[in-house]
Amino acid sequence: MRTILVTGAGRNIGLAVARRFAASGNRVVLNARSSDAVEDAARDIIKDGGQALGVSGDVARTEDVRQVVSAAEQEFGAVDVLVHCAAVRVQRAFLEMSSEDWRVPLSVGLDGAFHCAQAVLPGMVDRGWGRIVNIAGVTGQTGAAKRASVVAAKAGMIGLTRALAHEFARTGVTVNAVSPGMIETARGSWTSLGDQDASAEHYAQRAKQLPVGRMGRLDEVTAAVAYLVSDEAGFVTGQTLNVNGGLHMT
Repeated sequence: MRTILVTGAGRNIGLAVARRFAASGNRVVLNARSSDAVEDAARDIIKDGGQALGVSGDVARTEDVRQVVSAAEQEFGAVDVLVHCAAVRVQRAFLEMSSEDWRVPLSVGLDGAFHCAQAVLPGMVDRGWGRIVNIAGVTGQTGAAKRASVVAAKAGMIGLTRALAHEFARTGVTVNAVSPGMIETARGSWTSLGDQDASAEHYAQRAKQLPVGRMGRLDEVTAAVAYLVSDEAGFVTGQTLNVNGGLHMT
């Protein structure tokens, strides 16, 4: 049994990751900026017989992250695994981007990965075991128009993953990334595609062009995370595991 801290756990991939680990008997700490989202999710997990704690906080803020980790340690003890899913998406033409459009995805995605890793790594190193998985994204590898800040954040997370993997490889801590492609998730207004039905149709048509001919499922992403967190993946570090249906191959 491990204690798993999942950021961005109020919805979509982060929530699915938390549910998967709770279902397999682990203690999960769900973090997001919305206290209602993570507290509701934690209650649902507990109703299903799992162990969970919802803690709100902004991963872009060092003090918030310290408080989240402290709450996790007080409730469940040491944090064994960090899965950093928190992300903010902005879709805007580059020449129309404001400073805030640029900074927010970087502060949550990349700065958040930095703050969270710094908060949990000392304990992992002391215990001689730990797992960090950063949820990146295929656009961080391929690029994308009108998403400069998101692409920069995701690419930076992959670079940070490799840097930390090198630095902590001999301590028993592995650091990897999972890079999802088009996954069946709820998408907000950031897509600029109109309502949910229009957005769903847009992505359904795009998915037909993938080599596998469909969108990915949340359980396929969480399975990749679960492998990287497992004891069997102790010889895997500094890697980016692509879960994208063949959209991008390396």
